[in-house]
This record gives sequence, structure tokens and C-alpha cells, in this order.
Amino acid sequence: MKSRIWLHILALSCMIPMHAMAQEARNAAVYKNNLGLQPLYLFNQGMRIDYERQLNDPHHWLQMSATGYYADDTDYSGIATLLFGDDRIKKLSGAGVEVNYKYFFLKRRFLYVSAGVSHRYFHTLSHAFGYASYHEDGLTFYRLNYGLQSQDFNRVGFNSCFGVQTSPYKRFFVDGYVGLGLCRSFYDRDGYYPDPANINGLSYSGLTFTVGMRAGMRF
Repeated sequence: MKSRIWLHILALSCMIPMHAMAQEARNAAVYKNNLGLQPLYLFNQGMRIDYERQLNDPHHWLQMSATGYYADDTDYSGIATLLFGDDRIKKLSGAGVEVNYKYFFLKRRFLYVSAGVSHRYFHTLSHAFGYASYHEDGLTFYRLNYGLQSQDFNRVGFNSCFGVQTSPYKRFFVDGYVGLGLCRSFYDRDGYYPDPANINGLSYSGLTFTVGMRAGMRF
């Protein structure tokens, strides 16, 4: 008698998580759109919004992302983010777009791989040496001047990631990912730019490492 009771308990303990997984898969199949935020971008003086859309079946998804950045040196110590700091940069603003293809190994949207391209633009004001023009006797001359100089950075990149997405509630989802990529930065080398050897800097070109987390709603 006791052995039968234990067998029933064991069977129920196996059936309950299987039923929950099947129910989650059915719920996930209903929603073909995801809208999420990446709050960790706040530590880099920015914010990122991700929109995901299911393609021809639950395995294939397209993700489009928009990013904005703004930082002002209000305490006169320079711009400082989670990734880099620079006491000569006094103001930073920027925007970015990214498109990724995502493939989920299971229909219930758990493990996935992704690959995509991105472009980011940054505008900075920095204390640096530059040539300022002045007029004398009807002629224009240039002299070396130390002051606020503007500089633009354009950064294009490719990335590939491995991630996990889960839905603890019916419509709510969380997503974490890590990956590697490549980037190339374009800027005026006669102006001021941060150390190009710093992998997190605005002027870096080369191999990149990506880690992130997003949370949002399915609909």
C-alpha cells in the first residue's frame, strides 16, 4: 500500500512540471510580440528599448533595438559610466540602432542564439587643444587654443550572442545573454578622443564582449 502511494506521489511530481511547461509553451505561442527594456543601460547614462517579432514560426524572431545616451558633467569631474570614465569629456549625447535575428531551440522560447548588426553615434564636448581662428588687418589667422572642442564618433558593429529567455508570469518575460562581436569606430583623429585601446571606449575598434539583461511584456 505504501509503495503505491509513493508511486502516485512520484508520478504527480513528474506530471506537474511537465504540465506547467506545456502550459507555458501554449501561452507563449499566443504572443508573437515582445517589448522590453534593458535597465542596465542606466549605468551607462543611457536607455535601450527592444521590440521582438515572431517570424514564420516560434523558432525564428527578429529583434529591433533603439538606444539613447545623455550625460552632462554637472559635478565637474568628467563623464563617468559603468564602462568608462573620462575627466576631459564634459558632455555626451548619442543614439543607436541594432537589428538581430534570434533562433530559439525550443518552441517555449528558452535557449536561443542571435546575430546582428548595430550602429551608434556619439557627440562629445571635451577640454582639448585645437586651432581657433581670429582676424587681424583683414586676414584670418589660427592659433592653438585650449577649450571645449566637439567630436563625433560613429561606431558600427557585428555581434553574436547566446541567451536564455523565460516567462515567470503569463505575459512578463526576462532575458539574459552573453556574446562576442567586432566593432569599428570612425572619428576625427585630429580632435580629442579617449584611449582607443580601452575596449569600452568611444574610439575602440576590435573584438568586443557583450553581456546584458532585458525585461518586458509579451503581447
